[in-house]
Amino acid sequence: MKKRLSLLILGAMMLTTVLSSITYAASGLTVYTTDTVAGYGTLIRITNAPSNENIDVQVKKPDGSHVAITVETDQFGKGKADLEGFYTKSAGKYEIMAHSEHGTQSQDQFRVYPDVVSPNRSTLFIDQQTAAANGNDFVELRVDLKDKYNNPVPGHTVQILSSRTEDEIVRISSQSHTNEQGRLLYHLYSKEAGVSTFLAHDSTENVTINNRAKVAFYAPSQPAIERGGEFIYLASETGPVSYLSIENINENIQTGESLNATVSAYDNNGDIVGDYTGTVRFSATDNNASLPNDYLFEAADQGSHTFSLGLSLQTPGTHTLTVTDINNPDIFGEKEVAVSNRGTGQSTTSSNNTSNQSPAGINLYTPAPGTYSSSTISFSGQATYGQTIKIMDNGLELASTLVTPDGEFSHVATGLSEGEHTFLIQAFDANGSEANRSNEILVNIDTSAPQLDNLESDHNGEIEAGDIITLTAYTESNLPQVAVILNNGIFEMTEDLLIDGIYTAQLSTPETPGDYSLDVLLVDELGNETIYSDQLTLRVIEATPTEEIEEEEEEIIEEEIEEEETDPLVLYPGQVMAVEAQAGDSRVTLTWEEPHEWVDMNGNMIEEITPIQEIPLTEEETANFEEELNNMSEEELEAFFDEFAAGIEEALTETVEENPEALLQSEEDEELTIEHYRIYFGPDSELMYSTVDTWDNRTTWYIPDLPNGSEYFFSVVAVDSDGKESPLKSNIVSATPESDDSAALFAAAAEEAERQAEIAAREAALATSMSEAATPETGPEILWLILLTGALSYGYTHRGRKPKTVPFRDIR
Repeated sequence: MKKRLSLLILGAMMLTTVLSSITYAASGLTVYTTDTVAGYGTLIRITNAPSNENIDVQVKKPDGSHVAITVETDQFGKGKADLEGFYTKSAGKYEIMAHSEHGTQSQDQFRVYPDVVSPNRSTLFIDQQTAAANGNDFVELRVDLKDKYNNPVPGHTVQILSSRTEDEIVRISSQSHTNEQGRLLYHLYSKEAGVSTFLAHDSTENVTINNRAKVAFYAPSQPAIERGGEFIYLASETGPVSYLSIENINENIQTGESLNATVSAYDNNGDIVGDYTGTVRFSATDNNASLPNDYLFEAADQGSHTFSLGLSLQTPGTHTLTVTDINNPDIFGEKEVAVSNRGTGQSTTSSNNTSNQSPAGINLYTPAPGTYSSSTISFSGQATYGQTIKIMDNGLELASTLVTPDGEFSHVATGLSEGEHTFLIQAFDANGSEANRSNEILVNIDTSAPQLDNLESDHNGEIEAGDIITLTAYTESNLPQVAVILNNGIFEMTEDLLIDGIYTAQLSTPETPGDYSLDVLLVDELGNETIYSDQLTLRVIEATPTEEIEEEEEEIIEEEIEEEETDPLVLYPGQVMAVEAQAGDSRVTLTWEEPHEWVDMNGNMIEEITPIQEIPLTEEETANFEEELNNMSEEELEAFFDEFAAGIEEALTETVEENPEALLQSEEDEELTIEHYRIYFGPDSELMYSTVDTWDNRTTWYIPDLPNGSEYFFSVVAVDSDGKESPLKSNIVSATPESDDSAALFAAAAEEAERQAEIAAREAALATSMSEAATPETGPEILWLILLTGALSYGYTHRGRKPKTVPFRDIR
C-alpha cells in the first residue's frame, strides 16, 4: 500500500507541474519620459510590460551617478512614477534603463535644462582691481550666469552698467549672448580717475546679479618740470628713507588665502618718502609661501605700492613677512602674522597628476593639483631666463609673463570660474617657438557653500518630550559634515548608503515642552560652511506618565505572548547552495544545488519535523499500478481513496506523536514543495535589484540579453508553492558576458531552440491533458481525472479538523 501511496503522490505532483508550466510571452517593454528643468521632476512611463509586476528603473545622471526606483505595472502592463526634482538638479543628458523580472529591458534618455538665472549664484569676476585712467589700460570683466543649482545658463544677453558715465564698456566675446558655460567677457576702460562699481543685468530674464565689481582707475602721474627732455617729478620735503612698512594686511589669516599687501617707504619722522625708487624683495619664514616678485618703485608710486592678491601663506603657525631693499639691506620692514589651518584652501584630494615636476626644463612651484576654495590661483616656477611663459586654461590662454633674470616666473590668476580647470604652462623662446611645456595640472575651483534642499521629520504635529524622532536632510552628496542643531545641541547626520545626498539622524526631543526650531549645518570638503536657520519647528508636549506607559507595555507583552502561543510554525525553503555562473555571449548560465532542509523565518533549520519517507517505485511497478487503477470500477476507486485517506491520517498521527510541534503548522504549509527558484542580479553586489523566476524547480537557468563586457552579480533563492522564498540568499557569484566565436553562437542558438521546443511540448501536453480530461470514459486517461477528484474528495470527506501534513520529499 505504501508503494501505491507513493505512486499516487507522484502522479499528483506531475499534474501540478503541468498546470503550473505557463510561459510568458515575449515582452515589448518600453520606457519613456520627457525633458524637464533643473529641480523639477519628470514622469517616467512604462508600457508593454508584464502585468502586475515591479519594473526596476535605473536613471544615470550626467555626473555618472545612478538613481534606482521601482515602477509597478497594472493589469494592462502600464505603469508610471515621478522622478523627484531632487534627482534632477544637474543640467544635462540623463539616461534611463528599465528591467523587468523576466529579463526584458528598454532604455530612453531625456534632457534637463537649467533653471532661471539665480542672482546669488551668478557672478562677476575681474582680472585686476586697478587700472590707469588713460583710456588704454583696461580691466577684463567676466560674467557667469548660473541657476540656483550652479548650472551654467547659455543663450542670454547681458548688459553691463557702471556707476560712472565716464567709463567705457566693450564686449570682447564673439557672440552677443552667453556661451555653453554661461559666460560673457568685457573690457573696462576709463579716462577719469576714481572708483567705479559695475553690475550685470540679464536682459533675457530681467534679473540683476547681486554681485558687484569695483575697479579703481588711478590718474597717470603728471610731470611738474621739464628739463632737457627729462621729466622730473616733484617730491615732498622729506628726509631719506629709513625703513619700509608692510601695511593693509591682517595679523590673523588662513592658509591659502590670497592677500593684498601695501609696501610704503618712510623717513625717520614717519612720513612717506614720495621719491623712493628702490627695488624691494619679499621673504617669509614660511618656506611654502607664495610671494610677489621683486618690484622697482617708480616715481608714479609716490613711495607706496600695493601688491594685489600676490601673497599667500600655506603653513599654519606664526610667521614673519619681510620686505627688503635689495640694494640697501638696512632698509627693510617686517610684519608678523598668525596663520590658521582651514579646510578652505587646497583640498587633500589630489588628481591623477602626481607631480609638479614638468619635463623639458619647466619646474612648477605652484599650483598643486586638487580642489581650491579660492577663485585666485598663484602660478610660479623656474624656467630659462628670457623665455615667455604662457598659462593655458582648458585650452585657452589665460595669461602670459616673462622669466626673470634669476630664472623664475610668477603670475596670480584671479576670478577663476567655478568648476574644473586643466592648466598647462608653455615656455616660448625669443623667436616665438615653443621650447618647453609642463604636465597638465587638474584644479577644481569650489567657492560655494553647499545648499540645503529640504529637511523632513518622521513625526508631524505634536510629539512627546523624550521621544525619538528621525530627521532627513536632502543636500549635496559626500559632504564631510551634515548636522542638525536643536536646543544648542549639534547632532551629526549620516548619508544613505544607496541614495546620494540623503542624510539622516535620530535624536531625542527636549524634556521641556515648547516649540523648538531646527537649524542645519552643512560643511563641504573644502570647509565651505553654512547654517540654514529655522528649517523645521518641533512642537514638544508633556510625556505620558510612566504608570500609563508601563500598563500599555504590559498589555503589549501579554498580547505578544498570546500571539506566540497561537502562531503556527511557518516553514521556509532552506538556503540554495553551490551557485556557479558560466558566462556566454550576452548571457550568463547559472547552476546550483537544491536546499535539503526547511527553515524558520530567520533561516534556522527545523530539525524536529521529519518528512514522511517515500519508497521509490520501479518503472514496472508504476506501469502495473497505472493499469490497476484504470481497470478499477467507481466503487473500487472510492474504496481506494478511503483507504488512502485513512493511511495518510495514520501516518500523520504517528508523526505528530513523535513531533508535537508539527501541530503548529498552518494549513498553508500542508504541501511544502519547491515550486521554482528566483534569481537576483545586478551590476554590483549591493545593487542586485533585478529578479527573474525560473519556470520550474530545475537547478539550472540562464539570463539572456546581458551586455557583453559588463560584470553582473547573481544570487539564488528557492520559492515554495505558497510563494515563500528562502530567508537566506545563496552565495553571490559574478560573471562577465563575452562575445564568442560562431561555434559558440550556434550552440547557444541550438540550446534556445531546444528550450523553445520543450516549452511548446509542455503547452501541447497541457492542452492535451485538459482536452482528454473532458472525456473520462476513454481509455487510461481517466487516471488524471481520478487523481484530481480523489484529492478534492479527500478534503471534503475527511471528518473533524483537517489533518496537518508534513512536507513530502520530491522524488523526481
